[in-house]
Amino acid sequence: MNLSHKWFERDKSMDAQRRFPGTGPILPDLPRSPQPPIIASPTSSQLVPVDARFPPSMLPPINAQSTPNPTLLPLRTGIPAPMFDDSLNQSLYKVKQLESRLQMTEISNRALLEEVIRLQTELFNAIRQSQTVLQEERLARQQIENNIRIQNDVILQLTARIKRNENTFIDEHQASLTATASVRGLEQQLIAMQKDNFLRRDTQAISVEGIRKQIDENSLQREQLEKTQVHIGEEIRATRSRLELDSANINLLTNEVRQKTRKLEDDQRLTNDLVRKQQETMNAGDLLFNSFRAATDQKLNEYRDLFNEIRTRLDFEREDRRLVETQLTSKVSDLQSSINSTRSTQTEIVKTMENMRRESVNQVEQTQVRLRQEISDTNAQTIQRTTDKLERLRDEFEYKAKDIEKNQQIENEQRQRQLQAFQSDIEQQMDVLKSTTHDEQSKIYNEMRDTTRKNAESLRKLNDGITLIEQQTDESRRKIEKVLDAEIKSRKHQYKELADNITKSEEKSAHQLTAIQSSINNINTRMADLRDLSTKPEIININRRLDTIEHSQREAEGNIHAINNNLGDIVTRHTATDARVQQNEDKIKGGAQAVRDLTTRVSSLPTTDDLAAVRRDLNEKIRNDLQKSIQQHDEITSQTFTKHEQRVNSLRVDLNLLEEQMTQRINNTEQQLSNQMRDKQTDLDMWRRDVDQKMVRLMNLRETMPQEIFNLNEKIAATRQECMKFCQEEHFRMKSDMERNTRKDHGLTQRSVPIAPASKPTPRDDDYDDDSDYKKKLKNDVEEVLYSQLFASLDCLLFILMMNSCITTICGLLITYLTVLTTIIYGESIHGVPLTKDEAVALTRDHFGRVEPDSLMNGFFPVWAVIQLILAGIFIVVFLLGVLCYCLGFREKKPEKVTDGEDQAKENLYTKK
Repeated sequence: MNLSHKWFERDKSMDAQRRFPGTGPILPDLPRSPQPPIIASPTSSQLVPVDARFPPSMLPPINAQSTPNPTLLPLRTGIPAPMFDDSLNQSLYKVKQLESRLQMTEISNRALLEEVIRLQTELFNAIRQSQTVLQEERLARQQIENNIRIQNDVILQLTARIKRNENTFIDEHQASLTATASVRGLEQQLIAMQKDNFLRRDTQAISVEGIRKQIDENSLQREQLEKTQVHIGEEIRATRSRLELDSANINLLTNEVRQKTRKLEDDQRLTNDLVRKQQETMNAGDLLFNSFRAATDQKLNEYRDLFNEIRTRLDFEREDRRLVETQLTSKVSDLQSSINSTRSTQTEIVKTMENMRRESVNQVEQTQVRLRQEISDTNAQTIQRTTDKLERLRDEFEYKAKDIEKNQQIENEQRQRQLQAFQSDIEQQMDVLKSTTHDEQSKIYNEMRDTTRKNAESLRKLNDGITLIEQQTDESRRKIEKVLDAEIKSRKHQYKELADNITKSEEKSAHQLTAIQSSINNINTRMADLRDLSTKPEIININRRLDTIEHSQREAEGNIHAINNNLGDIVTRHTATDARVQQNEDKIKGGAQAVRDLTTRVSSLPTTDDLAAVRRDLNEKIRNDLQKSIQQHDEITSQTFTKHEQRVNSLRVDLNLLEEQMTQRINNTEQQLSNQMRDKQTDLDMWRRDVDQKMVRLMNLRETMPQEIFNLNEKIAATRQECMKFCQEEHFRMKSDMERNTRKDHGLTQRSVPIAPASKPTPRDDDYDDDSDYKKKLKNDVEEVLYSQLFASLDCLLFILMMNSCITTICGLLITYLTVLTTIIYGESIHGVPLTKDEAVALTRDHFGRVEPDSLMNGFFPVWAVIQLILAGIFIVVFLLGVLCYCLGFREKKPEKVTDGEDQAKENLYTKK
């Protein structure tokens, strides 16, 4: 196209030069912008960058003003050209202008295309960036959702653990009694709270200042309660530290006892060595024996003194614990008194709110009645006044008409001739006047009807607004009642479930306590049997003292555990009551806000003064209109139209103001609701944090208690092992002493028996010469004594093992019950619903990791506890078998009577031995 165009232009210029050889070129070649090669526009799927496709040097800027190329026309001298040539030149010039314009449009279009492509690339880049951002946000959301799911799973697992452990919780009898008493007290308190809530149902009108003051007082009381709770926790920690110090002192005392026992053992060894050295003479032996007895008596007296000191210390500790318990009970009573005082203040607040609400309702009703009466009175007065004015106007008009008729008659009589021509005009004027008066009367009637209709509409709107306000208040009351009924039902259901769970736990605890008591009685009987067998008073005293120490420690631990449980229950219940009080206060605030809205709406209604002013204005306007209607009909009509327009505009303005006020009130209510929701959310977060902290404390206690119990078991086992060693060593010493004494006695008897005269040997003489019967009897006696002592030591060892296994099983049960208690408290404080049996079993299975489903305690018992019970049963069986063997194997063998004198002496010696 460009080449053809150029060839065409060259041909044209050549033709012009041929025709006009003397002249130059008619039109010089216009400067043209360099045209880039035509490039196919890219599709939307394949976008080519702008810089690669369109170089910047070839394109002008978009906003640049395109200046037209100047046309250089030379001055022509000579003969003018004909018209055909001028028209051709003009057409060529126009064609060139069009071509230049087309080039400029192409350039602008290309620039626009470049801008469009650039914008498309930017848009695609922005879309890609937004997609990447959306993908990142999706990934973040997925991660957050996964974290939330994990947290929900963890929470569900914790709740399941709590529910599973709730069914297996068994506490001591005293703790169960205290728990039932506290639950009953809380039920009574909750019943009182429910009654208070029923009474607070109709309380919605109270002053803001009084509520704020009461809320401040409640917050101060709450802070005081929190301080008291913190103080109680610190005191409990101090008591725990005291108990730890006492346990350390007891450990020191036990170590001192051990050292003294070792010293005694060393002394006994020295005495034994001395006895061995001085066995040659009986007198020295007796003296050493007496000295040994005196030393043992002195050491036993020292032991007694030590144990008396231990008892005194334990008594002092018990007195300290009792003092601590009394202090705790006094503080708990103080807390209850403060709570009762807060409740009494709340009841007083409720009563004042009820009185204020009733007064406000009565005032609103009185104002409504007064407004209705005043409106009806104003309507009646306006109607009466308008009717009176119309009658007066009619009378005046009739009177004036009569006067005019009389004057006309007189004039007609006087001027019959003069006024004949004007009678027709007068009659026409009278007709016009009558029509105008009728029109005016109809207009006045229409205006009165409009005013009455508007008054009726305004009254109807007022009644509609009042009815809407009443409906809204009724709906709000109904909603509050529904919410309160639902909350009361849910709480009743929860309390019923709590009572059922408590009764079940009490039954289980009673059953297990009976079983434990029976087992303890059996153990006590066996211990009594063993103690009867053991004839050593030192061992008996040591065992008794150890038992008393263990019993006192167990009682102290049980009391501390019960106090901790009761304090935890009290804290959780106080938090629950505080949350309920806060909810009730929020509801009271909402009711007060609704009452404020009602008061503002009632205050926005028109008052009697406004209505009186409106009446006056209407009366004045009616009078002015009636006076002016007689004089200037046209002016009255124009004024009425303008007034009606002004009234319509004022009504529109009033409606707009009302709409703005309503929108402002709605926005204020929405803001208040959002603030209340935020406050509730913050309160819930604080409550959850407190519950988490308490749960952490309980978990720490649950982790530390097994270690403490294990340490106590190790201490008891060590003391028992030392006692067993001491018993065995004494047993071996007594055995060696008995053997030596028997040997000495046997030698003395052989020396002291006289030699019989030589005679014929009889069978008895042969036996006594050989001394076989005597040796056999001595051997049997020694064996029986040894066997009896051996069986006694074995029975003691088996009994100690049995007690160890029983203690470990009982400690394991206590640990599991502590975990159940913590899970129950945590689940009830978070969800407000008690856990089921299956959930509690699953939670404990997750915690311990080793649970047999078909074991004791309804599918919940650790494996190691079952193994310990089996070992305890095996030890009991072996113990019983040893006792039977001892009873069957022990037989008393009496010596035969001998008549001879020599045999009688031997028999007497035998009986002495």
